[in-house]
Amino acid sequence: MRIFLGLLLVVAVSGDEEVKFVEDRIFMSILDSSVLLECPCSNRNENKDFRWQKEGPEKTTVFSSSNFSELYKGRAKIFVAQDRYNCSLLLTNITVNDQGKYRCSFYSHETYNRFFVYLKVQAFYRVCQKNSASNLNDSSSAKDFHCDVAGHYRDAEIQWYLDSQLLTNSSTTSITYTYSLEDPTGLHIFSSKLTTELKGTSEPKCDVKAKGISTELESSCDSKHEKLKQTVIKDFRIPFKVIPIFVVLGFSLVLWWRWKRTERLPR
Repeated sequence: MRIFLGLLLVVAVSGDEEVKFVEDRIFMSILDSSVLLECPCSNRNENKDFRWQKEGPEKTTVFSSSNFSELYKGRAKIFVAQDRYNCSLLLTNITVNDQGKYRCSFYSHETYNRFFVYLKVQAFYRVCQKNSASNLNDSSSAKDFHCDVAGHYRDAEIQWYLDSQLLTNSSTTSITYTYSLEDPTGLHIFSSKLTTELKGTSEPKCDVKAKGISTELESSCDSKHEKLKQTVIKDFRIPFKVIPIFVVLGFSLVLWWRWKRTERLPR
């Protein structure tokens, strides 16, 4: 998913060298996925330097003089070998630290070009909110709500809202939290229980806040990772069911072959 905001083209003259740059281009990517940071470089002068650099929060060289820095080796790709006028950068296995401002710079004839882009990283979570069966009892003053969250980014927390107001522990509200890491999927599992006597125009809603990055949420109570584990276990057991069948068939064929051979021998 990509968002482009506020394209601004600026041309300046520094001595005898013309400088042109485009800034405020925003790209978005999900954590652990890939993103293509576009940088068209038509009429690029191949005899002069072409590079990618991360401008902030900390300045880091990504690509320069046909080489990637150690931080990006094995998870970044440049396409100028296939298309000399395509200076785009492909980043894979996106991390939180990849978020920030980047600069693509090259020469077009004698004009120095700089493209600025901003990469915004998001964490994806699956959220399941369920109401307690006790909530059906209208005579009960306190209502219970449960929220389960699964994702691949650890630094996150569940938050509860009622009528757009953040809920916290108080004399009328109790919120508890649990966390676990699921093997072998590597999923971080967050759970929270809300018990409140507050009444609003709508039911409380749980949300997820991640540290340093935004979130993309999917409301689903399907335990897809549970189904995946069951499939793996089921497939793992199939050979042990099939092997005895082949052993029996093989043994029967040997006996049949020996019987036929005995029949053919001269008496």
